[in-house]
Amino acid sequence: MEKVMNPKDPMTWLDIAKHPFYRGGPFQATWYDGDLQIDLTLLRNAAQRILNDFSSTSVELNVLDDSTIFVRVSQADSTIIEIYPTRTNEGASCYFIDFGPETAEIRVRSVEGLIEVLRHSR
Repeated sequence: MEKVMNPKDPMTWLDIAKHPFYRGGPFQATWYDGDLQIDLTLLRNAAQRILNDFSSTSVELNVLDDSTIFVRVSQADSTIIEIYPTRTNEGASCYFIDFGPETAEIRVRSVEGLIEVLRHSR
């Protein structure tokens, strides 16, 4: 029997088809708009770094009905940010950071940039 991914443990984020969201049926790669492996790797790397640098935070990989994937970063049961994989205007991979309705959305090109944004937002 195949293991189900743990959405709160980035080390298990290797195959989106094993996310608990897909327990009701198989994942179809054609449902995802983009390069799933690159995007999943981006999110896994970001989540691991966040957990290493901010010990009081937790992360969770989420999947929406349209197969959009993102990481919710929380502290004390309150969402701090949501991180989505995206592309720059030039087509390079980057992160889209959503702080919620009160703050403008931010794009950063690297995990280091993401960590800097988090440090300044605290």
